[in-house]
This record gives sequence, C-alpha cells and structure tokens, in this order.
Amino acid sequence: MPVKTIVGTLLCMVVAMILAFILLGGTLSVFQSYPQLAIILTVAFLISPLSAMSGGVFWGILAWVAGGFVGGLVCANYGRAVAMAILSVILTTAVLILLPVSLGASLTDILAFIGADVAGLFMNLIVAFGIAIVGALIGATVTRRPRAQPSAYAPTQTPPPAPVTPPTAYCPSCGTPISPGLVFCTNCGRRLQ
Repeated sequence: MPVKTIVGTLLCMVVAMILAFILLGGTLSVFQSYPQLAIILTVAFLISPLSAMSGGVFWGILAWVAGGFVGGLVCANYGRAVAMAILSVILTTAVLILLPVSLGASLTDILAFIGADVAGLFMNLIVAFGIAIVGALIGATVTRRPRAQPSAYAPTQTPPPAPVTPPTAYCPSCGTPISPGLVFCTNCGRRLQ
C-alpha cells in the first residue's frame, strides 16, 4: 500500500476525530480527565452521522468531509483518496468497537450507546463512507497534477525531412549542379573560385 494512502488515512482520522471532539464541546481538561470516554464519545459521534443528522446535528458530516479533504490533499490521486476514505472509516469503526470492549463493554452496549442496531450501524457506516469519499475526492482534485500533453510527434515518429533546395550554380567546365560555397567541383574537380 502506498505511503501516501497510509499517511492520508491517519490524517483523515486525526482531523475528523479532533474536529468532532471540538464540535462536541470537548476541551483539553475533559480529555485529560477522561481520555477513554472522550475518545469513545468522539468516535461514536463520527460513526453515526446519519443518526446525528436525523437529530439535526451535522457535525459528524462536517468532520468527515474535513478529514477526507485533508487525507485527499495528501493522496493527490482519486484511487488512493477513495481507498484512504474507506480505510479511515473502517479503522475508526474498529477503534469504536475495540476500545470499549477492552474496557469491558459489549457490542450491544456500544450499539445502544450510539442509538443504533446492526442495520442502523450499517446505514451510518455507508453515510460515513460516502461523506469521507466526497471530501477525499475534493482534496485529491485540489492537488492532482495535470497530465502531460502529448507532443506534436509521437516518440516513434521522425520529423519530416528538410526540403531539398535546388542548386543556384553550375560548374562552368562540366555543367554539374554545385552548392553555394564549394571551392572545387565535386564531379570534375575544377577550381570554382
């Protein structure tokens, strides 16, 4: 996997999480006091943009668009940008599941916490994928290099030969056409100048 995709994925996740944490009203003191809870709340918020949107909250969408955009800037390629967005959502989902489980919670508890069942989580993930991909494609478009324009001649073609100019003078001895600047005739050897 290209380095740009990995770096873009990590940047997308970090930007989305920081922005979601800030938009949720998180502060440094809250994060220092309850780091696991702050991460779980932030990730749960990111993984449920559809549920949050139905409640009138569009911050999850904004966080994914911003994260996808930053990741897309790094990727600078549409294919890598889409892969980066998908990986970001998958890894964020893994964090949401693994962190609470490591603290003793179950998947059912996690789904109840974000107010979704498995089908609801699936729809939220599809929305998160779509939003992150849109942001990534916009970012990749900004940094995408234009393709090189083809030259007038393909590399295998040779340019047409230069036109042959008719001679302007003839040898006074044998009548052979001679090029300007010759000192001797190329046919009979007579001195021309």
